Amino acid sequence: MKELAKRIVIKGEKVQDDEYKFFLFEVAESIGLRGFHAKDFKDYAEFLVEGDEDKVSEFLKFAKTNHPEQVKVKEVIAEDYDGIVMQIDRFLRYFNAYLLAKIVNIGESMLECFDRHLKPEKAEHPDGQG
Repeated sequence: MKELAKRIVIKGEKVQDDEYKFFLFEVAESIGLRGFHAKDFKDYAEFLVEGDEDKVSEFLKFAKTNHPEQVKVKEVIAEDYDGIVMQIDRFLRYFNAYLLAKIVNIGESMLECFDRHLKPEKAEHPDGQG
């Protein structure tokens, strides 16, 4: 079986959402692709995939015709890719670390917000001694 790598550019609304990246990752993993990577750009998301030619074709067909309800795919462009594609299990570790970092940042922001709004201000004693 011939090995193939593709660079897939997907344009549309919410194609940069993490849920969409994970949606396509799950498909890539279930099809049995060996390589997968996702990256966001201002106006599109880029996916690199690698595997047997028939599996890459199956993934591409799926990406062109399926998406979560909140995602509006307007265009899918595929081209041959001759660079290195991250191994699919490494992408999962990378993606998990990325999501955990986002959770930590959100948690820190929430704690700062709670600190500002829920902690009572130090009350000043009426005679200036407090």
